[in-house]
Amino acid sequence: MRRLILFLYIIITCCCNTYAQTPMGYGVVMDVKDPGRVIRTILEGSPAAKAGIKAKDVILSINGTSTTGMDNQAIVTLLKKQEQANLEIERGGTKLTISISKAPLYTFDRKCLSGDCVNGAGRAIFLPDNGVEYETTFSNGDIVGECKIYRKGVLLYEGGVKNRQRHGAGKAYMETDDHRVVLLKEGTFTTNVLTKGTTYNEDGSVNSYGNYDKEGRLTEGFFQYSYRDSNNWYVCADIRYDANERHVLNGPAKIYQRDKSGKLQLIVEGTYRNGKRDGLVKEWDYTEGARHEITYNHGIASGGTIYRISDNTVIGRDVKYRSGFPERMGIDCIYSGKFNFGNGEKTIALKEGEFSWLTGIRKMSTETKQPETNPQANTNTTTTTTPTTTTTTNTNTNTTTTSQPSKERLEQFKRERAEYNFTRTVRAVSAKMEQATDYIKSATPQNFDHSREMFLYYKKSMISEINKTLYDWEDEFPAYYTSKLKEIRNTIQNTYFPMKPAPQEQ
Repeated sequence: MRRLILFLYIIITCCCNTYAQTPMGYGVVMDVKDPGRVIRTILEGSPAAKAGIKAKDVILSINGTSTTGMDNQAIVTLLKKQEQANLEIERGGTKLTISISKAPLYTFDRKCLSGDCVNGAGRAIFLPDNGVEYETTFSNGDIVGECKIYRKGVLLYEGGVKNRQRHGAGKAYMETDDHRVVLLKEGTFTTNVLTKGTTYNEDGSVNSYGNYDKEGRLTEGFFQYSYRDSNNWYVCADIRYDANERHVLNGPAKIYQRDKSGKLQLIVEGTYRNGKRDGLVKEWDYTEGARHEITYNHGIASGGTIYRISDNTVIGRDVKYRSGFPERMGIDCIYSGKFNFGNGEKTIALKEGEFSWLTGIRKMSTETKQPETNPQANTNTTTTTTPTTTTTTNTNTNTTTTSQPSKERLEQFKRERAEYNFTRTVRAVSAKMEQATDYIKSATPQNFDHSREMFLYYKKSMISEINKTLYDWEDEFPAYYTSKLKEIRNTIQNTYFPMKPAPQEQ
């Protein structure tokens, strides 16, 4: 998920419960990821700075409560509760006790760029300076009403803000590599995360819309993804995620695909349970003008009926499908049934392990000769002249036959298909890895957040690409292909963006 990380530090504050009061704080900045109880920096002009507290001081206790065993987040929470604090600190091996009292945040936590940044309309940068500018209306130093957030003059967000985080109705933007500002997310935000609304691709097309969890993952709605290098598909369902961050569908779902003209066509409609098709599922094959109605039992196709789309006539009944591909369209896995394409109903039964699209079944149906109802109908009579006229009969009764590829050819086809999908996935991941690496190499303090955001986007895209390939083809992959893709995935998962350079001490 693309996410804008606006802050890496937490300023220890004590915001009031109502906007009628003025937010108060101490001006101590700590890195919440640091377990060492070490102060990162002190805001200039704050109560902590005036009391003589310095960066790299270690907080040992707060009002008599020891901080031993606490992480910095717990220290932040404890200190925020204190209106006045007696801090026991350690500096260079020496222990000191320092008392501090809160002061209004607006007296030390911002740099006003224009307007009134306390009670009125203004534009300010909050400290430590991370290049993020807030253009909004202030009341008692707090943000009220609509807000616009910029970085280096580029609009990143406009909408509701609470505690300097995106909250309420709003729009999030991003700057592309070619310096265009495009809409990224639109809807309702909670603590910087879109919880209901729409996400977009760089070209302005919809990526997803619906409801999202606290991690920003779609849980119910409409999303887009590519499949087998084909046109984009869209799914509407109750969406969950497994340990590999793969979409897992539950409940009623519809899948659409764009045709050559760009129009969306419904291609699958039915119910999913824990990511597998369950119950009656309808699947459309517009190339053949057919609709398949297949009964699934937790992902296993037990049988179905095929209808002609134009007039709803049955063209296939008692159809059996090859099992084992619950997420792949079952219509490409036909291996037996009774079919009628206008030349009489005929039974087609492929050999063990073989399967075909409806196109192949149609061809087999026209090439196959069925036995006649009267077993004597194909009897040829030959008369020969001898002293006594005798009639001899030669009976040639035809039986149903099908011309199918050999087992060796089928295995070769599977190997070729596995090699193609493995190679395609590796090439796609390699290309994305190059782009992700470029963002690491080009990261600077000025573009850090944007570079990290794009790196995380490509990282998630690479993992999704591998997960999708493994899910679709693992049953046909040689063990080497499977283990190699899993090895690549583990390497990607353990690749992280470098930490942001520490800000200069105030």
